[in-house]
Order: sequence, then C-alpha cells, then structure tokens
Amino acid sequence: MKLSKIKFFSFLALGYSLIACGQTQALTVPNVMPSVTSSAIAQTSTATNASSPEAKVKNGTVCEQVVANIKDVLGTIPDVKVTNNSRFSGLLVPYPDRSANLNRRYTLSISGSGVADFWESGKEVRIEIAKQIIQNCEGVAAVTFGRDRTGESVTIGLFPDGEIKQFTCAPDLDAPTRTRLPLTWGQQACDL
Repeated sequence: MKLSKIKFFSFLALGYSLIACGQTQALTVPNVMPSVTSSAIAQTSTATNASSPEAKVKNGTVCEQVVANIKDVLGTIPDVKVTNNSRFSGLLVPYPDRSANLNRRYTLSISGSGVADFWESGKEVRIEIAKQIIQNCEGVAAVTFGRDRTGESVTIGLFPDGEIKQFTCAPDLDAPTRTRLPLTWGQQACDL
C-alpha cells in the first residue's frame, strides 16, 4: 500500500501530538502538505523543550521520552517497524567545534515494505525528528535514519552555524585502491 505525501504528513502530524511528553496539545491537520510539515511538528517540539533543562542532564527522561514517542509514531506507519538496532553511539566524524561537547549520534533503524515510501515522502519529517533528538538529547550532533540490514541511510546533523540539515554524499571509494578520502562533517558514505 503506497502512502501519499499528504496522507503521510497528515498522519505524522497527528502522531506528533504524542511527542508533547504527556502535555495535551491540539493539532489541526490541514489537507495540504506544506502547512503540516515544520510548523505543526515544531509546535509539539516546543512543548517538549519546555521541560526543565535539569531533567535532561540529571536522568535523561526528556530525551528518552522524545525517542520513545518518535519510535511509537514511526511504528504506526503501515509496513514500517523501528528495529532493536536503533541506538546512541559515538560520531563517525568528530564535530567541528570540539568545545561544543557534541560527540554522539542516534541511529534510527527501520525495516518493512513501507520504508521506501518513508524515504520518498519524509525528508522534512526526518529533519524535524532529527531536530527534536538533537535539541533534547545531550551531546547528540547527528541522527542517522537507516534501513535495517542494508547500507541505505540518511544522516541529518547540526552544523556550527546552528542549522540542522541533511548530510551530502562523499566521493565514492576509489575502486583500484579501495580507499576513500577521510569524511568531513556534513558528509556521509553513500556507496555502501
């Protein structure tokens, strides 16, 4: 079953009302995709960010709640499953501003026949999900969305200018030498 962009964004806008971390928040789901994306999702992330910064530092509950709610929302998309391979880990490439103390990434691993539609329809949604994780999880500078047990992935990260955007593909491996130039911040290997 193919998920149209309008249905996909309307569905996620409804689901994102869960991400208000227990706070009731009414969302109007318009019939046009552009008005659903950033503004509707950002409303729920504001409610999440309203929690005290101490909660994030002391016990991680805000971060854990945001991640759990994102998994719940993605898990309700037809034919998409968030796998047990989703996790926090160290960055593959160091963040350019070492004084920012950003050294982690979150990998959201998904599987199922609906993943292809999520890749096609979900760039704005992936950016909003990455923003919520980066803003609410201490030390996180990037979020990778990966199709489980494949090399297919998209990474979205925080740049030193404060912008959160999708990484670009680094040059492919040099076939004769099987080597690659070192990746820099904002690049990801796409030829896996």
